[in-house]
Amino acid sequence: MATASYDRTVCVYGVDESQQGSASLPKYKLLKQLGPFIGNAETICFANDTTLVVGVRDDNYLHYINLENMQQQRINMNATGDDWVSFSPICISVSSDGSQLLCTTDHKSGRTILFETGTSRQIQNYYVNATDNTFATRRHVWHPSGLYFYASGGDDNAISVVETKTGRVVDSLTGHEAMIRSLALDAHIGLVSAGYDHSVKIWSKPSDKLIR
Repeated sequence: MATASYDRTVCVYGVDESQQGSASLPKYKLLKQLGPFIGNAETICFANDTTLVVGVRDDNYLHYINLENMQQQRINMNATGDDWVSFSPICISVSSDGSQLLCTTDHKSGRTILFETGTSRQIQNYYVNATDNTFATRRHVWHPSGLYFYASGGDDNAISVVETKTGRVVDSLTGHEAMIRSLALDAHIGLVSAGYDHSVKIWSKPSDKLIR
């Protein structure tokens, strides 16, 4: 388990086997506190069983953490390799096959970048849900097929269904009356969204079919 904080650190926890009981919930112990980073630890995801990826506010690098030795590798998000910071990562996730990492940024254009996992190679750039609202909460989740992803953060409070290959918005899911705060996708339940309109919406099931 890992947590990211506005204290500019990331904490990595492991199951404490010495505290396990036959019927009890898992107990965790702190393995490592990483940081401080240059800015707030804004978003994290597991790339695989041994790699944690960290996105940091005001930082043009993604930080790949080897969980076996806690060593860090920095990957520059800028295609030209420079250190100019023109956006921050605010939501990252890895495709189901682990080969691609999707990074939603805070840029007002709605820029979302598809990287080859573990490298600076930009496979595709998307511009989804553009807004001048500096308080917009941008989130995304992958469709299990990897052919689409769902993205929120626009002024219309809708969820865009984006085709990964082309960047084409093939549909828009409307229903929230205020900004969407969080997206999750469960194989049994489907797509779930939570918003500042005090509602949680379940869009469809099963998740192996495109939710439109």
